[in-house]
Formats: sequence, C-alpha cells, structure tokens
Amino acid sequence: MSGKSDHELIHLFQKGDNRAFSELYHRHAPRIQQFFHYLTFHRTLSEDLLQETFLKLWRGLPSFEPRAPFSHFLYRVARNIWIDHGRLKKNQERPASQDLIESQVEEGNAPSDTAVLHETRIRVRQAIDALSPPIRETLILSKFQGLKNREISTILEIPEGTVESRLSKAYRQLRPLLHGASKMTP
Repeated sequence: MSGKSDHELIHLFQKGDNRAFSELYHRHAPRIQQFFHYLTFHRTLSEDLLQETFLKLWRGLPSFEPRAPFSHFLYRVARNIWIDHGRLKKNQERPASQDLIESQVEEGNAPSDTAVLHETRIRVRQAIDALSPPIRETLILSKFQGLKNREISTILEIPEGTVESRLSKAYRQLRPLLHGASKMTP
C-alpha cells in the first residue's frame, strides 16, 4: 500500500480500509510530531497533540474532498489543534522539559557537552518563545519543517509576501536574543 498517493489512501479510507489511515499516519506522523515538538519543546505534550491531530483526521477524513496536497491540509489541522491547545492553556506556564538534556545523555554525549548543549538549547527555545505566535509558527514551518514559502502561505492562508515578511522579522528579532549562543556550543 506504500506506493499509493495520499489522495488514493484517503479514498481507500473513505471506503472503509483502515489500513489506509494507518499508512497515512506512519507517513506523516514524524513530521507533525516534530512540528509540535518545536512549538512546545516537550516530548509528551507533542505526542499528545499529534494524537489529537490524527484523531481529528480520523473523524473528518470520511467527508474530506482533496483540493490541495494532503500535507497542507494536515498542517492546517495540526495548527488548529495547537491554537485550541493555546486557548486552553493560555494562563498556564508550559511544563519544564527534561527532553532536551535526556536526549543528549541518551546519545552518549559527555556530561559537560550535554550541559553546554542544554544551555544553548534553552537559550534558543527562549528566543523562539519570545517571538509572536504568527512569526514563531512561520519560522518553525520554514526552518524546522523545511517547507517552502509557497507551502507555508497555503497552510497559514496568508500571502507569500507575508511569509517572507514574518521570516525577516523573525531573523531580526532572534539575532540580538541569540547573540553569543553560537560561542557556547562545543
């Protein structure tokens, strides 16, 4: 089934083939989880948001009519899940993440290298968190998800010029916040 396009898998799922949905999940879940991870920097929360996204897809795909690439639709669903999560958690502080340091220790880095990497990642996370939500989201889709400006424009439903403007603002705002972070890395 892996040779089928996303649209073919959707059609099969709409006809009752649950394996087609499983294939869509395995094909797209890693990128969507990565998207949420860069938004939250918290492994468990990103996994929860991923599950919510695919649950919403499960419920909505039976009436879905493909008009654009499935990945664009999927990112829109994920983005809406993120927005809904933000509304629910607006006044709560995000949980502190041990994921960053744990992942480095698991990879076998020396404790001193791990501490420096952890400090650098915290600094980068704080700098990204300081961006306004629209600018942060655009930056994550571009630099961490590797999407082209045209794709981001479609997903966020904004003009391509706005994508370029947001990215430019992100770089301008990050530069002073990250000054010296590159000096910290081993």
